[in-house]
Amino acid sequence: AEKNMQKYTETEQGVLSYAKRLTTFVPLAQLDQAVSKLKPTHHDYANELKKLRTLHDALQNNIQEPNLKEATAKKIAQLDKQISIMENEKEVAKQVIALIESLDTLMKGDKAIYISTMIQARSDYNDLPTAARKVVHNSKDLTAHEKEYKAVLRVVDMIEKIDEGANNFTSKVKSAKSAYDKLPKVQQAYVTNYAFIEEALTYSDLIDALNKLRPTTKTFRADVKKLRADYDSLGKQQEKIFNYSKLVEAEGYIKQADTMDADIMALQTTPPEKMLEEVAKLATTFKELDANVKRLVQNAKVLTNFERENKAVLKVVQLIQNLDPGYRDYAKRVAAARKAYDKLTPIAKARVTNYKDLESVEPVAYLIGDIAALRPTSKTFAKDVATLRSTYEALSEREKALITNIKVLVEAEEQLGEVGEVVALIETAIEDVKHEAYMQRLTDARIAFDRLTPQQKRLVSNQKELMNHEKAVKPVLTTMVLIDRIDPEMTNFVKDTLAARAAYGKLDRNQRPLVTNYERLAYYEPVAEVTGLIDKIKPTSKSYHDDAEKAREIYNSLDEERQALVPNLPNLLEAEKNIAGAADIDEFIASLPNAPAEDFLKNVQQARNIYNGLTAERKRAVKNYPLLQQQEKIAKPVQDVVNKIDGIFTARDMAKQYQIVMKAYDKLDATQRKYVYNAKVFLTLTDVIKVHDKIEALKPSDPNYFGLVQLVRKEYNQLSSADKQRVSNYDKLLEAEAQRATLDKVMETIARISPTSADYFTMVDDAQAAYVSLPAALRKHVINYDKLDKANKDVTAARKVINAIATIDERSLNFEKQVIAAQKAFDALTSDQRRLIHNAFMLEDYSKQI
Repeated sequence: AEKNMQKYTETEQGVLSYAKRLTTFVPLAQLDQAVSKLKPTHHDYANELKKLRTLHDALQNNIQEPNLKEATAKKIAQLDKQISIMENEKEVAKQVIALIESLDTLMKGDKAIYISTMIQARSDYNDLPTAARKVVHNSKDLTAHEKEYKAVLRVVDMIEKIDEGANNFTSKVKSAKSAYDKLPKVQQAYVTNYAFIEEALTYSDLIDALNKLRPTTKTFRADVKKLRADYDSLGKQQEKIFNYSKLVEAEGYIKQADTMDADIMALQTTPPEKMLEEVAKLATTFKELDANVKRLVQNAKVLTNFERENKAVLKVVQLIQNLDPGYRDYAKRVAAARKAYDKLTPIAKARVTNYKDLESVEPVAYLIGDIAALRPTSKTFAKDVATLRSTYEALSEREKALITNIKVLVEAEEQLGEVGEVVALIETAIEDVKHEAYMQRLTDARIAFDRLTPQQKRLVSNQKELMNHEKAVKPVLTTMVLIDRIDPEMTNFVKDTLAARAAYGKLDRNQRPLVTNYERLAYYEPVAEVTGLIDKIKPTSKSYHDDAEKAREIYNSLDEERQALVPNLPNLLEAEKNIAGAADIDEFIASLPNAPAEDFLKNVQQARNIYNGLTAERKRAVKNYPLLQQQEKIAKPVQDVVNKIDGIFTARDMAKQYQIVMKAYDKLDATQRKYVYNAKVFLTLTDVIKVHDKIEALKPSDPNYFGLVQLVRKEYNQLSSADKQRVSNYDKLLEAEAQRATLDKVMETIARISPTSADYFTMVDDAQAAYVSLPAALRKHVINYDKLDKANKDVTAARKVINAIATIDERSLNFEKQVIAAQKAFDALTSDQRRLIHNAFMLEDYSKQI
């Protein structure tokens, strides 16, 4: 616990409610651990034992909180006993030995005393430290005594371990009782603590019953009542009932349930106007009750019935409250409120406190509903409209203001008025078949009828008569109607004009004179033609330009009056504007194939940029766009070659880049090659690339390496100044020439080696160092290396002999062997090597001595 607490911050530790307990428990735990660990074998056992006593006394005195004192008292007492035993180890051991020795005498007397002494001896022995137990020499005698009374001791121990506050108290008591009853009656008398079981049996059943008490049982109330009587009859033993709080809790449940039952029954005398509020309040209170209390409420179903009835009443109240004339279905809502109200019982109806609000709005609501239900298709439509108008006029001004859909009634009346006018026109048209204006009257009647809505048409009572008269002159009449329908301001102007012309063309020569409005068709037909042509002008069409020109030509042929009637003239103007705006780019694209070769790529890119900057409409007006795409297709590989040529001089590998360019250039056709404006630079690089490749091919491993270097230098010097600058790997040639100079110096050093020189050894070492410093690939080009190799061998052999002579010691016992060995080594040398032995005279002197 302490380790985990240290992980928190000081602020977080402050939130831990029981953190202060650790200030008591930690020292106690540390003392317990220290007591267990201290052994008599400790080098300072006595002083350590004193420290433990001091810690124990301080701990016992520092505990201030009563709760902690009680909680730690047993442990502190145990530690006190353990320390005391350790302090008086031998004395305590003597006491245990004496107790065990007394058992032999006691077993012949009172068995109860004998047993209690045995128990005390075992307890004291177990409390001894391990070291002290070894002093008790008669511990086996104690075990022997215990063996005979094992069953008795087991019962005594079972009783001793019973915890009165534990949940298993009752079962432990019964187990101890059962074990006790199994003992022979003689041995039962030896169970010295059995009195505790006798007493516990008088109240353990009550503890057990309280533990088993459940509000879910049907006999809960009776069980609680009986347990209360049993508890009250205990007297002083009441303090033993450690779970008494369960009885108090159960009685509290019953009390709360009884209170709720009384409140529910009181609803029967509650006034209707307060019923809604009281039921809702009780229902809320019931929901908040503990689940155990709810189970004990006997009148819960009564409350549920009140709630159900209350719910229906509340629904009606809310339906009335929510009535708003602004809703489209206002009448339906009022009807629904009335229907819900009528379903209530007489008692429930009395609780609908806002019923008068429903009564007051019903006339208005029903009128709103009737107006909404008006249908022109109804046979009684006209009669219904008149009836509703009469009902509306009978309302008060306040009620009239609530009729939100009065506009529907007014519109219905207006529809009937328009229908009346059409009925009159039809009657006038059919009254005189021979009248000179007969056809015109039929046409006027048909046009007027067609302008009605489908709902109004159903109200025209004489429409069948109109149709019968039309049938006789239907082709002529249809043509006249179509002509009369022509209107430049209508969206279907062109379609109507074409339909009228087609209908007129189908008439025979006897029918055509009857078409009295033909002049209207002849007047509007050119206008319709231009309008149709303009409608065909589409930027996506291949004939975009031609369509615009044709439309302009016919438009210009119209007089000013009919020009003004062309409804879509802005579309023509916009197309002409787009075509004019695209003319420049069209001309520029057309000039691309004839542009100077050096300007071709630039012009193609410029044409693309201009085209991309156009609006979508202008782009569609560009006729030569396919030509631009074609030129771009030609330009793309050309631009790629131009870029590759520009990259030759910056490429890491010029020769490789040159081959790439050559490959790409060969793929171009004759036309494309003339557009490669930097081709001259590329084609004049042959000599440069040749030198570049030869420099790149130089390898020190080649036997003719330096001869090739000289040849490349010669070819490089023959290049022009400008071409020399283009040899990108020239530094590699310089490096090769520098290597040649280094190589020459090494060979000169080797050549200067002279065996007659006093510095011969130094010369050889310097030459060898210079040779080794060369790269491995260059060493094979040292043509006088054999001289150096021979010199190295001579110097190595000579130095061994010189060292052998120099190490000869005249005072050594091995002097003779050293001289012979040196002489033998000297004799093995060649004549040239012997000349290098500068201390040979010493060897001669030593040889004379032996």
